Amino acid sequence: MPIDFDDLARRHAPLKGSFVIEIVPGSARAFRTPKTEGVSFAIRIVDGEHKGRDLRLRLLIYGPEHIVARDVGVLAAWAKAVEIGPQPDLEAALRALWVASRGRVVKLSLDAAPGQAGTMEQVATRCVVEPLAVDQPEQQPQSSRPHLPEVSDDVV
Repeated sequence: MPIDFDDLARRHAPLKGSFVIEIVPGSARAFRTPKTEGVSFAIRIVDGEHKGRDLRLRLLIYGPEHIVARDVGVLAAWAKAVEIGPQPDLEAALRALWVASRGRVVKLSLDAAPGQAGTMEQVATRCVVEPLAVDQPEQQPQSSRPHLPEVSDDVV
């Protein structure tokens, strides 16, 4: 089968716009470098033209002030909308966001920004969480469930 590099580049280019997403269970990894600290995790687009596409996000809690302000703002808005409190660490916070977001529509505004080594990387700039409409079934992504053991809603 011939390889279409233009098509590959389009499918892997950072997205811009607002997308309904879910956290890919088990994908959160805290990281620390000499100049930054944050969490990296995968999201899956669950609606629209890019449905099924997975993207990796890196959100900083320590580093350049303008980036930390953007990233912490996204995490804080998400946590407030799904009513989770303080967590022991970043990985626990992402797990709590995943659990608390089930049954809701999570929309992230995504953009591209210069990343490490001059490459463009995906960034989240805004988060809005809405309850599902009454006539819609709860989102139950079949492909992502096996990656994380079942957790009761009261365990965060």
